Amino acid sequence: MTPTFQVAAVSRIDGAGAEGIHLLWTAPGAAGYSVKGLDIQRRESRHRSRAICHTLSAAELAELHTALRVSLPIAAIAVSRSPCPGPPGAVPDQPFHPDGGKARRCVDYGEQRVGDHPNPHTTRLVDCIVSGAFGVPGAHTEIRMVGELTGLHCSRHTEVRLTAPAEAVQMNLVCFASGVRVEAREA
Repeated sequence: MTPTFQVAAVSRIDGAGAEGIHLLWTAPGAAGYSVKGLDIQRRESRHRSRAICHTLSAAELAELHTALRVSLPIAAIAVSRSPCPGPPGAVPDQPFHPDGGKARRCVDYGEQRVGDHPNPHTTRLVDCIVSGAFGVPGAHTEIRMVGELTGLHCSRHTEVRLTAPAEAVQMNLVCFASGVRVEAREA
């Protein structure tokens, strides 16, 4: 089989200056090339787009404000709800604190005694209920040490409940077997 030129024609009609049929091509690897190259003649587009204007009626505007979307014969329009932009507030005159001036509160299981603890495992920030294979809470929780890592053994399922509201939560998990799934829920 002899190699051939691969050619594709792509139509472009969008009101821009480059309307027409665009030719995309590639020559076979062993083909010779013309010293002068190829001359492609373009044709003028016969299609001229015109602007279509539509003024929203009071009913369409009310639907857009309540459902945040409205379907019209010319297009579907959707908006997202967000506050109106306003002027920036006063420039802060206090030192910058990366955490907003709030101290981070942490539970470090590495600082706790290795071994059995009550279930639920309660700290000043979180209560952890550890369950086994059938979803039944165990008689105790366990703080384990594996190599240099010390932490709460999560068994099959661990529910962590915050004792107070928090703006953000960061968890560090170490997995020695199959994957871990973390699910967070608001109150």
